Amino acid sequence: MVKDWLTENGCEFDEADITKDVFELREWRALTGGAGVPVVAHGNDFIIGFNPERLEMLLDSCKHTSPVDIAEGAD
Repeated sequence: MVKDWLTENGCEFDEADITKDVFELREWRALTGGAGVPVVAHGNDFIIGFNPERLEMLLDSCKHTSPVDIAEGAD
């Protein structure tokens, strides 16, 4: 349901399958405490499970942000 919602709303996303990748499984446990799937992560924001209201809020906030250019030599 989450993948369908993201696709229908034009959101690009990366998918990680915790059943096939032990690194992804460990990262999922560290981030969520193993609370559930799916997990949508954007920056420090996490949505666990299918929650259209929270996804809509996340989508809206993404529309109102812009990328930050890092000056050369600043890193």
